[in-house]
Amino acid sequence: MKPLSVFFAVILCVVTTTAQIARATIAVEGPVFIRPGAETALKVLTIGTELKVLQQETGWAQVEFTDSQFGRRVGWV
Repeated sequence: MKPLSVFFAVILCVVTTTAQIARATIAVEGPVFIRPGAETALKVLTIGTELKVLQQETGWAQVEFTDSQFGRRVGWV
């Protein structure tokens, strides 16, 4: 698993904004967590996963993504 800070930096590099909606595409596999600071990952996102960035806090971004098994999910990277 890649360090969270490296994963977060990669996401910020690929964020684009269209009509006030920030979107990102995963460039490096990494975990998404149910809440900031959680130790257990909700899911490990694979390269190419598209995210909608809902909000940003210091060192964290809340994202929405589509899980092939559970549908729409929200978590933190």
